[in-house]
Amino acid sequence: MPTYTFKNIKSGRTYDERMTIAEREKYLADNKNVEHVVVMPAIVSGVAGARKTDDNFKDVLRNIQHNHPKGNIDPDAF
Repeated sequence: MPTYTFKNIKSGRTYDERMTIAEREKYLADNKNVEHVVVMPAIVSGVAGARKTDDNFKDVLRNIQHNHPKGNIDPDAF
């Protein structure tokens, strides 16, 4: 179920609520002093920082470059 951010127009208070889209539409219709605020979603990632490409992947790129000499793959760029 998605989380929506709302703002009370009168008080300026911003708050989050979890509800379905249908519930959100009904909530906004019933509460004229509340508006939906579009915010950037929080994206959670399990990777911290840049990861180094392993040598096996570089070997694959070297094989591709060897078999396609007109290509512009540079395995050392990864």
